[in-house]
Parts: sequence; structure tokens; C-alpha cells
Amino acid sequence: MPPLIPCDRCGQDASRVDVATRTAIDIDLEHPALLSVRVSVHYCPARHHDVRAQPPFLRPDAIYTRRVVRKAVESVYVDGLAFRTVGQRLARDFWVQPSEAIIRRWCRAYHTGIALDDAYQAWIVAAFSGILCVDELYQHDLALLLAVDPAAPEGDRVVGYQLVREGVDSAVMKQFLTRLAAAGIQPDEVITDGSTLYPGVLADVWPQAAHHLCLFHETRRLTTAAQEVIRQVRRALPLPPPAATYGWGGPMRAQPPSDNPADPAVQRWQARQEARRAGIAQVQALAGQGLSLRAIARHTGLHRRTVRSWLRPAPPLRAAFTSSSLRRPCPRARTTGGRPLSLHTSSISPRRDSPTSRSRGRRASTGSTCLLGCGSLTSRESTLSLNPSSWRTR
Repeated sequence: MPPLIPCDRCGQDASRVDVATRTAIDIDLEHPALLSVRVSVHYCPARHHDVRAQPPFLRPDAIYTRRVVRKAVESVYVDGLAFRTVGQRLARDFWVQPSEAIIRRWCRAYHTGIALDDAYQAWIVAAFSGILCVDELYQHDLALLLAVDPAAPEGDRVVGYQLVREGVDSAVMKQFLTRLAAAGIQPDEVITDGSTLYPGVLADVWPQAAHHLCLFHETRRLTTAAQEVIRQVRRALPLPPPAATYGWGGPMRAQPPSDNPADPAVQRWQARQEARRAGIAQVQALAGQGLSLRAIARHTGLHRRTVRSWLRPAPPLRAAFTSSSLRRPCPRARTTGGRPLSLHTSSISPRRDSPTSRSRGRRASTGSTCLLGCGSLTSRESTLSLNPSSWRTR
């Protein structure tokens, strides 16, 4: 800490009289940074004024460091972010989140310190093409008056701008254009939108300039009017009838609900059967013509899964053994060696000596009859195998 520093008011030496501690918020990439800085306090006897020896990264009477202010201003002027999103960006990247009002105050102070030198203004006036586009942009209670040169080689070149808070009227617009005229901008053509702010102001400031309307704004008005007419015509058109669908109504029963042909439920079931058969025939005919599943579904109004199931070939029939069919009596004419033909089978399980197979054999031997209706079977002959290759005669 230096013993003497110059006074900020008179420039005389001020001696150190005390030490103070300042708290500041800085940026960091890993975690929030809260600084505690010790500064020396000096006294100027000529002005009876206390002076603090501030480090270069601290701002007088402020809690945020200069690095925080620089990052916020660069986010607006360099990165082009909106004021309301700058705080979120700083909180995400640098662990600090100043309010939107503070960010606006910093940007306003930075804008006040910007001075366009005479060389830049002379270059704008010398390179001016004679065509000027003027428009206003609004964001909440703020308005930006902007004037650009659309015929510049690099595109729209900014000629002048002004930020307005109270609202845009003829007096504010005239003040903005008068400032451009005083800088040396004398256009031959001025292009604006269809607002009523411009005709009278342009006649006063640049009476020699031709006033043209912006093609984009006028085209948008025409397209908006045309779209409104199209919407009115569509609302006036009658609604189309609903598309015809099959309406199968969920899964179908395999058997009719009852045996009464006069029953309405039976009649509905028969109608659904006829409609289903007609639909299957139509789907198969369309598939025979080479149409895809999607085309058939689009043509018939059915789901593609339904079309796929109707085009799938039917599974082959399987032999079904039931207790009634196995116990049907059979003639005794076919015998071998004077004895009736019977079935001698092995266990269903691949392992005869397993406990499951032995238990099944014991359960099947109780009260069993001949599979061909020829009387009782022994416990050795009662276990049934559905594999015909294991059948043999005795």
C-alpha cells in the first residue's frame, strides 16, 4: 500500500490514514468468485477529502469488477445478445448474474463513451450512394430508429441510429433525420414503410428526395390480405362428408351370438362376416395388381397391420386329438394274431426314467381304457405318445 497518492480533485499528495476492506464480485469458470480486497484510505488536507487507492480491476463505489462489465457489454455489442439473456449467459459461463437494469446501465455508459471521429463520418458521407432506407424497430417500451444505405458494396451499411424510450412520433423522427442531414447525408431516394410518420417529415427535411415505399412491407400487406380472404372462403365452404370406412368394430366372434336367425345381434354378425370377406377379397385383388401395403391401406382406409394379416397365408391345419376322438369305438376286424389292434406307446417325456414321466404313467394307468375302444389297458400300455412313429402293434 503506497504511503502517498495524488488527490483525485486537486492532484496534491494525500497521506495514508487508514486501511479498509472492499467486497467485489468477479467472474470465474469453475465457481462463484467473491473477492475481499484491502485498500488504503488517504486524506487530502487541502480539500478535506478522503481518497482510496483502488486496484485497477475495481470500479469506484461498485460491487462488480471491470471484468464483469466488459463481458456484459461484449455480449450485447459483439455477440448480439438481447439484454434479457445476457444475465443468463453470464450465470452459465462465469458464475455471475447481474440484473437486466444494471446491464442496460453499463451498455448506456459504454455507448455514451463511443465517439465517431470525423474520419468515419466523412467516409460515410463520401461513400453514400444516394439511397436511404429508414425504419423503426420496437422491443417492449424501446424503439430503435435506423437508417441504412442498401446500395453499399458490403450490403446494408448503417448510416445512423437512435434509441428512443418515450415513443416514436413525428417530432422524434424529424429530429433523427435532421441530425443525418446536418452530418451531410443528402439522399436522392428515401425508402420507408407505409407509416404516416414519414411523408410530412421527409418533405420538410429533404424536399428534393423521392419517397418510395418498401417492397417487402407492401408485399406483406398484400399477402396478409390475400390470406385473410382465403380463410374467409374456406370458412364459407361446406364441410366434406366423412370418408367411408369399413368400421369393423373390434375383434369378431368366431361363432354367432345365438342360434336365432331373427336376432339383431346375429344379423349384425352375419353382416360383419360378409363385409370382412368382401374386404379380404378386395385387399387380395389389389395386392394381385402389384399395389404395396401402404397403397392398399390408403385405398381401402384400413390399417396396414390389418392389410398385412389379410394377405398372410392361412396356417396349415394341425391334427387335434381330444378325449372324445381318442375314445371312439373301433371295429375289431383288424387284428394281428387273433388279438385286437392296440397302441403301445412310450412316455411323452424324452426321459422315461424321470420322476415326471413315472408319475404321469401312474396317473394315466388309473381307470384308463383302450385307445381304440377295445377295453382296458395295462399300466404299461396306457401312456399316450402323440408321435405316430412310436406306435407299434402287439
